[in-house]
Amino acid sequence: MIILFVMTFEYPYGRFFAGDHSLGLFIFLFMLSGYIKLHGFPRLMKQHCGKLAIGLWIVLTLGVVSMNYLLVNYRGAEGYQLMADKNSSVIMFLAILVFLWFSKTNFDSKFAKLLVKLSPYTLAVYLIHQGMLNNRMTWIFNIQEQYDVPMIVHCLLVCFAIFLVCVIIDVCRDGIYRLCRINNLFDNISKRLPKGL
Repeated sequence: MIILFVMTFEYPYGRFFAGDHSLGLFIFLFMLSGYIKLHGFPRLMKQHCGKLAIGLWIVLTLGVVSMNYLLVNYRGAEGYQLMADKNSSVIMFLAILVFLWFSKTNFDSKFAKLLVKLSPYTLAVYLIHQGMLNNRMTWIFNIQEQYDVPMIVHCLLVCFAIFLVCVIIDVCRDGIYRLCRINNLFDNISKRLPKGL
């Protein structure tokens, strides 16, 4: 696991071993999941997950800004380059810390209840916008040469718009499934399948 962690680390090996559809990253995630299932999360990680998540996020942000500064000013790179990658062991640990942080949150507020209602549709957001055609179109829409607003504001607005549109699509899909009772059909088929399949 330590070897795979180093191989799938963003720098310097992440670009080669933790890219899209990386078998090494998949094996690392599988082994890490098994380790967590057997031994659970470390106590320090559970107690200070919020502080660790914010600290790691700050370190990543400073690392990306510093790397881009070096690339643009000393390596002749053109424009602002986003060097952080979603497929790396570092981002995965940040996601685990955020998950632990939210798991300790009280879900009595209206905003939290809204998040709970939206959570069943988040997989659809991923599936819809990560399609081959949709993925290219959203990236073309997101990354531009010139911006009317700061780049971070532009990216946040685009992400919010993509999330909202995909949720609306899946809400409509769910309504049609319920109206046509397609969910009942799937339930009946799954009941007839052999156990464990």
